Amino acid sequence: MPEGSIYYYHHTRHAKTRSGYKSTMNVYRPKEPDKAPQKAIYHNSYYESLKQNERAKLLSDEGKALYSQRKIDVESVFGQVKANLSFTRLHLLGKDKLKTGVELLFMANNLGSL
Repeated sequence: MPEGSIYYYHHTRHAKTRSGYKSTMNVYRPKEPDKAPQKAIYHNSYYESLKQNERAKLLSDEGKALYSQRKIDVESVFGQVKANLSFTRLHLLGKDKLKTGVELLFMANNLGSL
């Protein structure tokens, strides 16, 4: 644990986001709060298991091949948009407006390559 402090299980915290996603976290508190660098440590075992699964997929031979191909397929398009259209950021708020802005941006990029 951080800087040699000992943390013990304190309670389980249930949280719900505005979108309705529910998460469960174990809260660990230090034995000596005055000497500890953090008030608490929050651990979400479900999230950690998802990260571990994705890490294993990315480190597999197939995952490495897919990830290296992504640099060729996707990253170059963003580079073209930034260089050719002088695009640096979206100025719209909200998921629907953002989606529309990105669609227009990539249509403009496709039309420019004709």
